[in-house]
Amino acid sequence: MSGTLLADIGGTHARFAWADGQGGHAAPLVLKVADFPRIEDAFAAAGPADRALVALAGPVRDGVCRMTNSPWGEVRADGLGVPDARLLNDLEAQAWLLPHLTLGDTAGLGGPARAQGPALLINPGTGLGVAQPIPGAGAVATEGGHVTLAGADAAEDAVLAALRDRFGHASAERALSGPGFAHLGAAG
Repeated sequence: MSGTLLADIGGTHARFAWADGQGGHAAPLVLKVADFPRIEDAFAAAGPADRALVALAGPVRDGVCRMTNSPWGEVRADGLGVPDARLLNDLEAQAWLLPHLTLGDTAGLGGPARAQGPALLINPGTGLGVAQPIPGAGAVATEGGHVTLAGADAAEDAVLAALRDRFGHASAERALSGPGFAHLGAAG
C-alpha cells in the first residue's frame, strides 16, 4: 500500500497505521522490536510508503533519533526507505494532540480536570517519556525521564542509593517505567 504511513516506534513495539487522507486510518500493524534486527526491516514489513510520520522513543535532532531504550540505536529519516520521512519524539507527538482533547477525554490528578492551565504529558513504558504542550505553539519534547531523583526520607534515600549503586545514576526512568518497577522491587 502506498500513501502516508504513521509509525509509533518504542523500545518494545513498533506500531504502523496507514492514514487515508480523510482523517481515518486502517487498523494498526503491531510488531515486536526484538523480532527485527534493524528498523528498516520493520518498515519493510509494514509495506512501501510515499510518506511517513514517525514518532520515536528518544531525542530527535536534524532528522536523526538516538533511541534511548532500543537495540535499533540511531535512526535516520533518510534511512527508512521512504522518500519523505519525518521523525519526532513520541511524547512530543502525543503532546501535539492534547489541545484537541475535551475534558471528557482527560482525568485530573489531585482534583477535577480543568479546561485551561499548564499540562505535562508523562508516559511510563519501556522508558519514561515526558513532553509539554505549549498552547498556540505546539509541543516540546524533553528528556525528563533522565532527571535525577531525590529522596524525601531515609527509606527513599536507601532505595535511590541502591539504584545509584547498580546503575551509577538514580534517574526517574530507572524507577518509573516498566523495567523501573522491577528495579524498585529489587532495590527496596
